[in-house]
Amino acid sequence: MIRNRRFNRPVFCNLCRQLIVGKTVSQMLFEQGSQCIICRRNYHHECATNLNTPCIIPYNMIIQENSTLNSGSQQKKTEKESNEINELEKERKETQPLETDIQKQREKEQIKQGNEPQSSTSQTTDQSQPKTEDGQKQQKQEEEVKPKGSITFVRPPGPLEHEWIEGNLRISNRDTCFVCSQSIYVPATGGLSGNRCFWCNLRCHNDCLLSLPNSSHPYCDMGSLAPHKLSPLCVAYNPSTNKLYIDFQKYSELQADVKQDKEKNKQNNKLVLVLVNTKSGGQNGLAVIQHYKSALNPIQVVDLIADKGPGSGFDLFSEFLKSGKGDQFMILGAGGDGTIGWIAGAVDKLSAATNPAIAHLPLGTGNDLSRAMGWGGGYTNEDLDAWLLEVGSNSNAQLMDRWELKITPSKDPGNEKKVIFNNYFSIGIDAKVALAFHQEREKHPEKFTNHTWNKFKYFTIGAKDAVIEQGGVCEHLQDKLTLKIDGKIIHIDADIQCVALINIHSYAGGCNPWGEEKGENWEEQSMGDNNLEVVGIRSSIHLGQIQTGTSLGVRIGQGKKIEIWTAGSGDKKDAALLPFQVDGEPWEQGGCLVEVERFGQSVMLVKNKPVVEEKKVEEKKVEEKKVEE
Repeated sequence: MIRNRRFNRPVFCNLCRQLIVGKTVSQMLFEQGSQCIICRRNYHHECATNLNTPCIIPYNMIIQENSTLNSGSQQKKTEKESNEINELEKERKETQPLETDIQKQREKEQIKQGNEPQSSTSQTTDQSQPKTEDGQKQQKQEEEVKPKGSITFVRPPGPLEHEWIEGNLRISNRDTCFVCSQSIYVPATGGLSGNRCFWCNLRCHNDCLLSLPNSSHPYCDMGSLAPHKLSPLCVAYNPSTNKLYIDFQKYSELQADVKQDKEKNKQNNKLVLVLVNTKSGGQNGLAVIQHYKSALNPIQVVDLIADKGPGSGFDLFSEFLKSGKGDQFMILGAGGDGTIGWIAGAVDKLSAATNPAIAHLPLGTGNDLSRAMGWGGGYTNEDLDAWLLEVGSNSNAQLMDRWELKITPSKDPGNEKKVIFNNYFSIGIDAKVALAFHQEREKHPEKFTNHTWNKFKYFTIGAKDAVIEQGGVCEHLQDKLTLKIDGKIIHIDADIQCVALINIHSYAGGCNPWGEEKGENWEEQSMGDNNLEVVGIRSSIHLGQIQTGTSLGVRIGQGKKIEIWTAGSGDKKDAALLPFQVDGEPWEQGGCLVEVERFGQSVMLVKNKPVVEEKKVEEKKVEEKKVEE
């Protein structure tokens, strides 16, 4: 996970410990060295090529399948595995010289005190000399319970130890040594000075590492993100399948310790699985991946594009899903509305007794689903750690209907197309504008990397249609389609240029054409009531008015089953192509029969409304009841 990096301040190589300066003019100006996106260690370009071991080992147990007690062949296999681990650690220590000078000094101090020298890192695999009697008892119990050769431990027994990364700390308020409470000032010529724990992010001086056992944090507590961060102590690796998974029993034991911390107990104490679409909207997904891979356990973060879906993440939580405890972890989907639909579809296929709730970090263009859930209209470089903590402490789980759209072409009835959508489906002028935007982005993707610019471009395309094309193929839509709601044919006005089926409170970038008022003869709009709201839009200008909040759409109806016959099907013989869109994904469609029915429900994490806003909602409901009475 090494990438080239331009440094805007003096940094030192974590391998050779020398100042990183580019050898060529190009390197000096643009990419002086390389950086690991997980542990944030820095290297010369040539030093980075010599790294052949992982920077962070995200698991603690290596599980051998089909192991039996006193099996000679299995014991040989385990010995071989142990040797491989020892070799891994040997190579790792050679390439990560963090403890070279400090550890020698520390061992001398311990020998003077009459104690056996102990390692200060969490990376050793030597379990023959545990640090405490408790550690010896725990190791003995594990050996009695587990068959010999079944498990190899990467870390020593007991609580998680700090895993220190040396040098290159930024000069900031948080770079204060937690042992001596003094600032860690690192001058430009200071070399690799100061240390940062990868798991809890605590800082300390090199010399203060000697006082670590007597400090306020002798062991690692995983930091402020502990309620959502996966400790490596409860992760197992299966070499035969090359898969990682969580030991649920060990996880439960560790969670009991976390819940004792009153401050962290304010969180919902659910692990998070981060699923990121790097191709969404402004393409900020890579920055999100890089941040969360260093802020959480790296295996909690999945690149949906590179890993071809969320499968590896679901494998990690397989014991949760098999035991019917899928609701004990949550999913953070980073991407657009389509990404959340992709994730929700993958969750459906798990067929688990309970499913994890999904939160939305909006990286797309419209982000209507994120708006409806209360998480905003787009990511604008907010503090990602604070954002995750808010999801954990200020949200509640709600059910959201998901709808199946079945399209049967009139010319080829056997070629049915089925699509699942969460937000809305529409035919007409809004889909026409979305299609033009989509085609322009496909031609010039380099021009659509900024969220604000994307919205401006979308607006200009809509304005062009309003002034020049004035609807085009979407004019006289009533002559090109027939609408049926719950078995009843509904006639639409002659000036309607768009028919939209809406499931959530946000549409076309944050507006709600249905309106917040319940109104007479209508059910209250909800995303989990097994009803769709059907709305008409008169033109591109009307759409713009709806988006600016100066107008509402035309309420056509509400229903559980919607059917639409378009041009070229039924009595509509004009075979013109009409623009369709589902959750912001547009295309052109010939004559067909469209059938929409509920497919199922997903669990979504919705941001809690402020107390003042909730009171206003309750007051409005009371007033509506009085009017009805």
